[in-house]
Parts: sequence; C-alpha cells; structure tokens
Amino acid sequence: MKLLSILLNFALLMMVAFMLLEHGMPAPNDSDFFFALLAIAAPAITLYYLLFCVNSESWLQLYFRRKAAEEKQRLYELESKNKSQQ
Repeated sequence: MKLLSILLNFALLMMVAFMLLEHGMPAPNDSDFFFALLAIAAPAITLYYLLFCVNSESWLQLYFRRKAAEEKQRLYELESKNKSQQ
C-alpha cells in the first residue's frame, strides 16, 4: 500500500508539473492559484513523509489495537464467569 501511495503521489506531481509547464503558474489573483498550490504541496509533503519519516504506529492503528485488546478482555471475563458457574 505504501508503494502504491508513493507511485500515485509521484504521478500526481508529474501531471501537475506537466500542466504547469504547458500552461504556466496561475496568477495570485486567479481562482486557480490556490488549487495549483495545493496540487503541488499536498503530494510533495505526502511523498516526503512516506519516503523519509520513521514508520511509527499511527493513532488509528493504536485505537484498533486497544479495541481488540478490550474485546479479548471481555471474552476472557465471560469465559471465566461461565467456568465459575459450572
């Protein structure tokens, strides 16, 4: 998935670069100016993160790991209640 993200971001940057070479950068008072800045900055920052940042766990991964641990604890408690009732 990481490789696919890198390839798609690189392709987006190349497409934006081609469009800028062909049409030029929009003027700051043009409505497309901020779109052009976003189209350059977003994939560039994402590529930088994907290529050079340490691969640490995200908050989403930690959240799902915590939910799985809570569910395992509940199942363990239910099994121990069932064993004590028998």
